[in-house]
Amino acid sequence: MELAIQTAPIGGSMETKLEAASELEVSVVSLGTYDYYGPGPAELDPGTHLDDPDARETLEDQLERHEISIGMLGGGSNPLHPNPDVAENCKREITATLELAERLGVDTVSCHSGLPAGSPDDETPNWLTMPIPPEPHISEGYEYQWEEVAIPFWREIADEAEERGVDVAIEVHVNTLVHTPAKLLRLREETNDRIGAKLDPAHLLLQGMDEIDAIRRLGREDAIHAFEASDIKLDEANVRRGGMLDVPQSERRIDRSWEFRAVGRGHGSDYWRDLVDSLEKVGYDGIVSIQHLGVPEETRAGFETAVGVLDDALSG
Repeated sequence: MELAIQTAPIGGSMETKLEAASELEVSVVSLGTYDYYGPGPAELDPGTHLDDPDARETLEDQLERHEISIGMLGGGSNPLHPNPDVAENCKREITATLELAERLGVDTVSCHSGLPAGSPDDETPNWLTMPIPPEPHISEGYEYQWEEVAIPFWREIADEAEERGVDVAIEVHVNTLVHTPAKLLRLREETNDRIGAKLDPAHLLLQGMDEIDAIRRLGREDAIHAFEASDIKLDEANVRRGGMLDVPQSERRIDRSWEFRAVGRGHGSDYWRDLVDSLEKVGYDGIVSIQHLGVPEETRAGFETAVGVLDDALSG
């Protein structure tokens, strides 16, 4: 396994990002090529780098000079959105990223599964999570989301990924259709083995799942295409009081059931060693990509903490 950082939070030019990675003694980066949920443009525009050989050459020269490689391209979006314009734009971003990955020799593209509406007539994505109360729209909506929207879309993407020789790492993420290992395996069964998981323990913890069990379950099927390291801290008193379905999340930290923290600040070194050990047991040999989200720690300090914790886990 190799340690990587997602450079988006660093800001600045590509040169600045790569210098920061070098200073952290990390030789692999994950670069964002689109971000439906983010405030600004992507780090690496696929259109520019596909159309302009000079732009690709400049990027490759920068990477070589810093002795850094790209471990993963991609981002987060909703390609199953009920608004056809939104869905089509998200699809273009994913397919362009697959093409760019092929051109650059990057073997993994990350994305979200997306979340459809609950019926053909709805205009808003609908996260159907519970079978009760037994309203007909729940079972009918679930069937519609999978059979009529998700499976046809992802079969097309999986076929293109196979043609390009690139794996698609779908993040097992709350508030998306593929939010559990079982749902990831269903999508993989309906498509091909180019579809796998980008596994982030934080999104399992938020749903009360066991992270090591998820690694073992997906690893047995060789279905982990990327491992993302982000961390959360649960406030047990607030969880007991109100659960973890924390919408809207309070602006006051003392009232939150959970919050993102720098890796190592939510869970200690032993936790991360156990996760890495489980990844080794199932034969995973890809990247462990640090994601620094909206956390209290300053970006540089957060990355330094995360690198220290994960370097230790990977070398142990």
